[in-house]
Amino acid sequence: MVAGLSAFMQENHIESVVDVSGGNGFPAIELRRKGWDIAYNDYNAFMKEQVEAQIKENDDFVASMPCTQVSWEYLDSVIVPGSYDMVICRGNSLPYAVSWSVNQICDPEKAKVIIQKALAQFFKVLRPGGVLLVDKSSFESAGIYVIQKEGVVDSKECHIHWVFVNDVQSGIRRWDQYNTVEKETTCLTVYSLLITEKMLVDWLTTAGFISVCPTSIQGENIYTVLTARKPLGILPD
Repeated sequence: MVAGLSAFMQENHIESVVDVSGGNGFPAIELRRKGWDIAYNDYNAFMKEQVEAQIKENDDFVASMPCTQVSWEYLDSVIVPGSYDMVICRGNSLPYAVSWSVNQICDPEKAKVIIQKALAQFFKVLRPGGVLLVDKSSFESAGIYVIQKEGVVDSKECHIHWVFVNDVQSGIRRWDQYNTVEKETTCLTVYSLLITEKMLVDWLTTAGFISVCPTSIQGENIYTVLTARKPLGILPD
């Protein structure tokens, strides 16, 4: 994934990046370690604190990675408009704009409003000609979908068993997570807006983006990635 993002950024002559869905620091920290001028943002105070603690243990460049904590619809309160060549919003984060907490039921109509405000802010903080990279679930139709993966993280054996339930009528997607680390399993459920590719393309276009299209990123094999550009000649507000 990091190699794939690096390749995409090199091909598109990207110099400055902000990961607005920073989470646990992946991929922002790894990209910073590779020399990319990337900043981190997450609305969750705990996540931001954890990332700040992680980067302190690195060299000066990584340790100086800008970290902000702000909700997407208010990005321009901490980021000067027109600051970045690229905005990253990955990990299927966008649909959870109003329902990040465990077992928090998503209000579809409220989510649609907040997500469109977020896209307008992503547009605003980009420089003219800048790129937004955003992804979404590949599962759009009604039904139940299962993903299972195994691997090693921090020398610990890990297994994930994820169940996604798409309710097209309500417009809500339920995600049941069963995460096993060293034979200890944690379970949690989160809800989000069920976003289709057409919905996202329409919203991006309404926000002012052009050249909206699916994009292949090496290493990304779970989500559908879309990229969109801010037209040249649009000056910051």
